[in-house]
Amino acid sequence: MNVPSAESEGTVVAQNPPPGSQLGREEFVRINVSTRGGGGGGGTTTSGAQEIPDLVGLTQADASAELEAAGFSVSVVPEPTSDPGEEGLVLRQDPPAGRAAPGSQVTTAVGELTG
Repeated sequence: MNVPSAESEGTVVAQNPPPGSQLGREEFVRINVSTRGGGGGGGTTTSGAQEIPDLVGLTQADASAELEAAGFSVSVVPEPTSDPGEEGLVLRQDPPAGRAAPGSQVTTAVGELTG
């Protein structure tokens, strides 16, 4: 997935699962690649809006780093899950990926294993 980032265009800025993880058959690796947008790129931005990346599936640390690099504030809330594969990952976000005013708060619901 392409995401705005302060990193050079084409740089992998996030990966889930992390490097070194073993995957089973039919599992996949999600990578986010910098578009070098960071919200200051082309297009009509009359309000100075910046792009909120799609964070679902990222680790809480990677999601927070991406949001802070893009100029957003971060709020993390636990989201109960019984799936060990979801522990520590962003399961949903509010607001969703799209444009928002710089400095806006983005809340990430991060999987917390229950039971």
